[in-house]
Amino acid sequence: MILDLYKQNIHFKESDENVFVVAQLNYISSLLPSANYEKLEQALKEAYKIKITNKNNEFKFFLSISHNKLLYLVNSGKLNKVLPFEEEIKPKINKYIKKYKEINFLQIYNTFASAYFLQDDFNNTLKWLDEIEKLSDVVRKDYKSFVLVFKIICHYQLKNYILLESLIMSARRKVELSQIEYLLINDILKLSKLNTV
Repeated sequence: MILDLYKQNIHFKESDENVFVVAQLNYISSLLPSANYEKLEQALKEAYKIKITNKNNEFKFFLSISHNKLLYLVNSGKLNKVLPFEEEIKPKINKYIKKYKEINFLQIYNTFASAYFLQDDFNNTLKWLDEIEKLSDVVRKDYKSFVLVFKIICHYQLKNYILLESLIMSARRKVELSQIEYLLINDILKLSKLNTV
């Protein structure tokens, strides 16, 4: 395996850091679908120790490793560790977002929103959905409608019925909704009206 070669011959890493970074990321990404969480956790711990000298590689490495760790926390059921992990990486996200295109952060924002949704933490879900909405210039139309429907579901769960009605009316006017999305938000509106009676 290429990573073993790098461990045995550390000068390889120094001569071509980019190949090493890609190999490390591919290895970690390959562990996630196998649900071999013990190996994945160990690989992530080792990855966090790696010193990257190239700034672009450092950014790509941080983003990919962070996203894979977040997916690991979600898939392994360690949802209670999502908030501490967010607090740990948020300063770096804030640092990098000033230097790199925001679209690079879409995946991790989406995964944070999903992780909090799975915990019924709708306020944090909305926080990350708002971050995605800030990327509206670069996000596809279908994804915008998905985010809006996701927000509508959160506001329904939070019993924000007045805001919910406004969001639904706005969605009908401004966003191209699929038939399923349209039916879903109409049903949510009907349910919210039943709850306000």
